[in-house]
Amino acid sequence: MRLIVKNLTNPGVADCECRIAPEADPRGTVARVADGSDTNSLERVSTTNPAQMESARRFTSRHAAGGVAIAGVVCAALVAALFLLARNAPSSTTGYTEWVPMARVSADEGCENFGRYWTDTSGAGIDPIPLELFTNCRLLDDGAWQAAATMYGAAPLDETTLTDEQRAELTQLRTAIAAQVDGLEAVLPKSIQNAFAQLHTERTNPVVGHFQEGLSWGSYRTRYARIVNAAMLDPKNAELADFIGWIMARKINGYATFRRECLANQDVAMLDDACRGMEDNLSIRYAPLPWDLRDPDLLDSWYYETHVKPTQTEG
Repeated sequence: MRLIVKNLTNPGVADCECRIAPEADPRGTVARVADGSDTNSLERVSTTNPAQMESARRFTSRHAAGGVAIAGVVCAALVAALFLLARNAPSSTTGYTEWVPMARVSADEGCENFGRYWTDTSGAGIDPIPLELFTNCRLLDDGAWQAAATMYGAAPLDETTLTDEQRAELTQLRTAIAAQVDGLEAVLPKSIQNAFAQLHTERTNPVVGHFQEGLSWGSYRTRYARIVNAAMLDPKNAELADFIGWIMARKINGYATFRRECLANQDVAMLDDACRGMEDNLSIRYAPLPWDLRDPDLLDSWYYETHVKPTQTEG
């Protein structure tokens, strides 16, 4: 600060000029400082000491942290409230369709739609036989499609066509395989058994048979396949291993033919993803489920194809 003292008693004597350091403003306000070259210049000067600055910084940090904490508590409360309100609502269940208006379709109608679409309606022109080998849909003599109670193109065996030795052999194989399936199910983890209890239905569904529609078995599928593969390596399960191998080859070959015909038809190129996706959707390369391994028609078809048919001479 510059202080000029005027000499009023003796005009001949020059005025006295003193420079005084500005007093620090304890509140850290703006001080006006006159510069020697410009008496009207202003300069903002912070007179806050370091201790005051640190105190202010801590005060601001505490308030910011407090705001974040309050916001977190509010968000958590909102999420909890929404969970309590929606946990029993229909929308909380994946694949829940009870509240969705859907036309009731019988198993036969479902297979009619499925078979007719791939062989005719879509323009894909798929041979119906491959479709039968990896589903439970069957094409009847009158051209209609029907949902069978058994999978993979199996059919009842007319035992009157068998010799006495063949009937005895078939009886022994049925007993052996039933016992081996019991042993397989006995080593399944409880989690897989519980999953299968939910996945199995006595009702016959189109395409997938006794598999519960609208459900997914996720990682259980891979775990089950590994257990089955291990069981097939045990010599005590030789009959079951042959039976499973025949089922796997049957559905894989059927799907391979379907896929080849579908992808080769450029007129239905828009269906390529659907053709490829069916392999995973229908678990083509995964082990057959326990209830399929207990299917008497499937077992009899295996016996006929692998034990009887090779011994027959072409007539």
